Amino acid sequence: MRIEIEEYSSTNGTLIIIEDLFYNNPIRLKMMKSPSEEYTKMVDCVMKMALRNTHVSFSLKRDTQIESDVHTNGKETTTILQNMKMLYGADMTKDMYETIINTDDTPYKFQCKAYFTGTQYSCSSKTSSNSMTFILFINGRLVDCQPLKKSIQQMYAVLVNKQTSPFVY
Repeated sequence: MRIEIEEYSSTNGTLIIIEDLFYNNPIRLKMMKSPSEEYTKMVDCVMKMALRNTHVSFSLKRDTQIESDVHTNGKETTTILQNMKMLYGADMTKDMYETIINTDDTPYKFQCKAYFTGTQYSCSSKTSSNSMTFILFINGRLVDCQPLKKSIQQMYAVLVNKQTSPFVY
């Protein structure tokens, strides 16, 4: 990977350009799938980060494209639901529910805010497969928690048919 720092006249922010990823590490390069599959993983990651960080503007596109695959406004007043609408489509937010859980029980005090689709919605985003889209942030960090994801999938399996793929954030 080549890292270069160049000055550009543009709006404030950070521009990240990814080129020749792992070109000098043949083992990692060999483990990479096709370029389009790797790009899909990048889109998925950027969409999740954009969803969480509503105050930051995100834009992701290939160098050959004019239009962005991921784009958010990044204003202080932007809400998570507004970003969901921009990233995953307006249809999803029509069937979206929100819940807030607070507990003051010591030593396990926590606060949880969750968004989830109802039983009628099936997520079909740029990156989702036929399974549930599950996004979890703990203390501002993107986390993969398979036991929690599996529990939620089992709960949805009782409520919906197998053709649906719910969205849980």
